[in-house]
Amino acid sequence: EMTVFWSDLSTLDFLNSNTSIKKLTLQNTGVKNFDDVESNVNIKSLYLIENWHLTDITGINRLKNIEYLYISTNDIDDLEQQVKKIKEDLPYCKLEVED
Repeated sequence: EMTVFWSDLSTLDFLNSNTSIKKLTLQNTGVKNFDDVESNVNIKSLYLIENWHLTDITGINRLKNIEYLYISTNDIDDLEQQVKKIKEDLPYCKLEVED
């Protein structure tokens, strides 16, 4: 389990070498997207909370082991469309969205 809180972290490439992380919470970070994340990441639960720079979550589709995704108060462009795409690509993933 890993929580990143109030951090200027802007990239998630560190996850690619930390495949043991199963639960990740990103809250108030500088993360903008999930473009750096590779498919070998084993995250099962992902919480995205108040990440004001986060605008694109479509890269989450590469997280093939994800079972739960919580999204709350981020600055995601076209949130509805991006969530719809994630639901299509990851139908087994439970999604909760609060705005």
